[in-house]
Amino acid sequence: MTAFSDKDFRDRLYSLLLGSAVVALAWVWQFDDIPPDLVDDLAAAAGLRPPTGAVSLLWHFVMALPCRLLGLPVAEAVLRVAGHLSRGFAAVLAARVFETLLPAPFRRGEHVATWWRVAVRAALYQGVALFCLSDPMWSAFRWFSPTALQTLLALSAAALYIAHFRTGRRKPLFASFALLGLLVADTPVGVLLLVAAAVGILSRDRLRAAGVVVETGENPLFYVLMSWRITLSFAAGAVVGAVLEACSFILMDGFAAFGWDRGDYICTLPLVYLKTLLATCSPAGVVVMLAVVVLPAIVAVRLVGRAMDDEKHLSYFSGMVYLVCALAALAALSGVRSLWFWTWAGECVRDGLVKCVAVFVSALVFVWSIAVFTFELWLRNFRRVETLRSPDAAEATGAAGAFALVRRLQSVSRLLFLTEPFLVLACSVPFREQRMEREMASVVADAAAETAAECRGVDFLFTDGGLDAAVELAAAEAGGRLRALSLMGSADDARDVYLRTRGVADPEDLALLTSGAPDALRTWVRERPEKAGTYAVQIGFELWRRLKQPLPECSGLVARPGGFAPGEAKRGAEAARALARRVLSLYEEGNPSAVSCRALRSAFVFAQWRLAVIARHRANAYDARGDRKLAVRESQLADALDQKNAALARIRATMSWASRKRLERLTPQEGLRVGLKRADFALARTFALRVLDFAPDDPEANFAVGMDYFVQRQYARAQSYLERCLERRPDDPAVLNNLAQCRLRQGDAAGALGYAERALQFLPDSPEVKRTMERVREAIGTRGQ
Repeated sequence: MTAFSDKDFRDRLYSLLLGSAVVALAWVWQFDDIPPDLVDDLAAAAGLRPPTGAVSLLWHFVMALPCRLLGLPVAEAVLRVAGHLSRGFAAVLAARVFETLLPAPFRRGEHVATWWRVAVRAALYQGVALFCLSDPMWSAFRWFSPTALQTLLALSAAALYIAHFRTGRRKPLFASFALLGLLVADTPVGVLLLVAAAVGILSRDRLRAAGVVVETGENPLFYVLMSWRITLSFAAGAVVGAVLEACSFILMDGFAAFGWDRGDYICTLPLVYLKTLLATCSPAGVVVMLAVVVLPAIVAVRLVGRAMDDEKHLSYFSGMVYLVCALAALAALSGVRSLWFWTWAGECVRDGLVKCVAVFVSALVFVWSIAVFTFELWLRNFRRVETLRSPDAAEATGAAGAFALVRRLQSVSRLLFLTEPFLVLACSVPFREQRMEREMASVVADAAAETAAECRGVDFLFTDGGLDAAVELAAAEAGGRLRALSLMGSADDARDVYLRTRGVADPEDLALLTSGAPDALRTWVRERPEKAGTYAVQIGFELWRRLKQPLPECSGLVARPGGFAPGEAKRGAEAARALARRVLSLYEEGNPSAVSCRALRSAFVFAQWRLAVIARHRANAYDARGDRKLAVRESQLADALDQKNAALARIRATMSWASRKRLERLTPQEGLRVGLKRADFALARTFALRVLDFAPDDPEANFAVGMDYFVQRQYARAQSYLERCLERRPDDPAVLNNLAQCRLRQGDAAGALGYAERALQFLPDSPEVKRTMERVREAIGTRGQ
């Protein structure tokens, strides 16, 4: 008993050391800034925003108190530290579960020698390390996130569940189902885990009824009541979880944000729950999960007994199956993008807890595979096996040489197998540094903080809907209160209306914001100039252009109609340029668009796009002031940001494709007018030539073809088409001016003079016509000399 206790103590100590190593690694490569996928949840827990959904609110209830009592800066530090510590706790739980689920022959081998215990620990901890370093787990525990809390609940339930099967004690089983009830109340994924746990209990009961599992000698009444006690334990956990979920929803103004009353909440919640469950995986994701995660686990567990039979060799078929299963598991767990399952699976699997459960199963398959090969290479007694199978062959001539050959092959295989842990670590540890991801998150956080700083003193910020929660969080950290109003929000969506109107007391503003942020911005710009100092904008500059008003003064990431404090606009512009240089430097080092976290990619692109947009507005302002050098610099910076923006390139490509499809449906006359309106003479010419087939004298078609030749510097051909146009439009100054240009560029300045004079009669104030006349007179004067 003492020896067992000492061994158990050592095992727990080794697990704690492994968890500490994971915590230390996470601390070295920590995310100093809020991960973008946690921003909305943190804003909701802090009371700045309502929840985004009606489920998965247990984390919000846990974090609401520290956020509101300690303040956001302290709460963020708590979340960062809690993420690292909970990652270590997850490693300890995983080690406990994996140890229990090791094949029985492998566990029995621990009593053979000390070196064998080392082999067992090595196989076990490889799986634990891969599990904790897998991307879903690393992402969930960067900070203490809702997915991290759900994963810890699931791991704790699994550890208690396995402890019941190992020791026969009933209390761990009841506690396991209570935790599953809590998890089911928080996320629909808990239903899947509940079904798996119930299948395990039913299977054990059937085996007991068949006599395969021997009774423990306890009173049979315990087993009769077991199902009821399990059900009550689960129900207690589910009730507690449901109450906490409801309290969290109410405290975060969920009723007001979603426009529900108690009846709506009770009736709608089951439907929301079902939709959330269906959204965790797409149909393709279900197929991929079954093929890459579930099927290898089923095959591996079915073959474990056969593969580790003391009286048989590991067959070629079983060995290849375990090799393929190990490689599939390594692909799912590795950080190498060319191998990584989650890279090519794309967005098929969307829920973070599902991904964490998947990598847990993959890590378990990897542990089983390593255990099988370790057993074969170190514990298998080939002489004994062959003697039992064929005594005559074992004693025949040449048997000693055959056994020596087997031992040599075994030694070489062992040597190769000893390098396997280093290969596993090389496929995982270096990729968890995620320097690109950490720098991207830093850029996003700094952009949000800079936006909040430039909005100091205003109440509202009109945006495109991206980074809104991050900006409000940054403003709250600085002690301010800023409300981001998305111009893309719907006037029919209750949550969007709530976000716009919360805390607004002025009846007129309340009515405007209820109808939509665009209505409020239009009204404030046109009719309420006294509101200019209360809001800033990042979008909607077309409104000032349509009203022919000066654009609001731009800083680094926002523009303020009421202007900035002295020196603030210049400071903000310098800060934005520094951020833009950091963005461009990241593209020089790698490809930010290739990172796996969708929320991070989206937030980074939003920050990049906003930097480019405001830089263009600053360029226009500098150009209007006559500062051409600064205007060119800002314009080049904006162009460089847009050229690197893959999302913007895809949007432009999609718009171009849609435009082509729309043009294909146009008649020749309609397409000709579209091309002329855009001043796209190459496009206009494609339609103009079709018009000229049945209307050779059409002035618009002749003008389009003539101007296309003019752009191509084929002035003689351009002149012929423009002269045909002039026959139908003799007083068109644009045709006259371009004919003058054609004659002039062909060396006929005298012929160009008449056209230029006539054009000047119709447009005496046109700068373009005046420049043409000057050039014609210069050419005539030069020839006269």
